[in-house]
Amino acid sequence: MKKISILLALLTVFALYAAPAKKAKAKKKAAPKVAKEITYLCSFDNTQQPALLLVAKSKEPRPLFVTLHTWSAEYKQCQSYARRLAKMDVHLIAPNFRGKNTVGNKLSMGSDAAVSDIIDAVKYMQKNYNVDSSKIYLIGGSGGGFMSLLTSSRSRDIWAAVSSWCPISDLVAWHAYYDTKPAGKKGYGTHIEKNIGNPKLDAKAKTEAAHRSPVNTLEGAAYPLDISHGVFDNIVPVEHAIWAFNKVAAPKDRFTDAEIKAIKNIIKTKKTPAGFPEIKEKFGSAKIYVRRVSGNVRINILHAGHSIMPGIGIQWLLKQQKGKPADFSDIKSKEKSSALGR
Repeated sequence: MKKISILLALLTVFALYAAPAKKAKAKKKAAPKVAKEITYLCSFDNTQQPALLLVAKSKEPRPLFVTLHTWSAEYKQCQSYARRLAKMDVHLIAPNFRGKNTVGNKLSMGSDAAVSDIIDAVKYMQKNYNVDSSKIYLIGGSGGGFMSLLTSSRSRDIWAAVSSWCPISDLVAWHAYYDTKPAGKKGYGTHIEKNIGNPKLDAKAKTEAAHRSPVNTLEGAAYPLDISHGVFDNIVPVEHAIWAFNKVAAPKDRFTDAEIKAIKNIIKTKKTPAGFPEIKEKFGSAKIYVRRVSGNVRINILHAGHSIMPGIGIQWLLKQQKGKPADFSDIKSKEKSSALGR
């Protein structure tokens, strides 16, 4: 009997090892694609350019959201915005504005063509769908934050409000930031060089980089503008958001060099700098280290990295209406920061 028992045990062990491995857990289902892909005519060079489209179900005029992809991505990335907005009965268009900024395409990265494509996307929606022209909104983060500032500053009469997250505001300075890094880690600086040349070595490239920088076009902008930036962002330094704010803010509200230095020091202290008020409320789930409002522009310096809270951006935008003062009343949300695509 003992021999039989031992034999059965050995057979059982053999069967377990010989059995085919269990199937790996089923892959997580891909997120639904709620916006459809279209092309529309772009006036810069009379080409058809791609975009995502979501149309409101209501027949009456509805708000329009123009959503912008990040630096290294393309328009399809904006399905994430579409999934949120599909529940709100609004229109969305996500233009490609000449695609990724990483591949040496001079018509990407804030070119006149890229800006024109975003403006043409609005015109396309107004021509073909029932858009409430008092509620046309622009939102983006990182490279999309960059383009939200640049495009809105050149087409100020269109926008009811703009939500910009971790934006690049000065391409010359951003190139210089990466140029100080070791070989092989110059990352986004090399993208700038691929597209327009080296601003450090080439005067024409520097002029072109300045032309494409929101910091040089924002002055005097009066539409509601909310700029948010994580102080621990090691991709786009937080001063880019501050420089953009300073261009729009009244002189008395602008950050001084000493204040900017103190804000950057939060990276070490993780504390609100001396001289700035402690802010009890949070922005979603993020601590607000510094917040300042000047007329229709606000800046939020957050305990976050290179990230966005799209739900909060959308909620804030929906509170705004063209021609009316910015509404910066609190938004109740516990949304967590989401890392921005690079």
